[in-house]
Amino acid sequence: MQDFSTENPGTTSAGALTPRNLQDIETLVLATLGEVLQTSPLRPDQDFLDLGGNSLTAAQAIARIQDAVGVQLPLEAFFEAATLEEIVNWVHDLTVGD
Repeated sequence: MQDFSTENPGTTSAGALTPRNLQDIETLVLATLGEVLQTSPLRPDQDFLDLGGNSLTAAQAIARIQDAVGVQLPLEAFFEAATLEEIVNWVHDLTVGD
């Protein structure tokens, strides 16, 4: 997973890293999903479920994303999103909303 600490030294109160922009978040989310799905490289236009995602891998991704950026993505995001890009946008919206 990409280390954002050298690119952006900001952290949340929980100590999570704060990626600067949508591209940083996309990189982080795709890398995280690649790890939990044990496949890479991933593209934003791919579907989480088509890649073998399920509730267990979604829960693992949620925990890792929360550790990395300090936001809790709801489980339904993985099942409502048609593409990984939509998951990235969901994380971005939650990050900007903090």
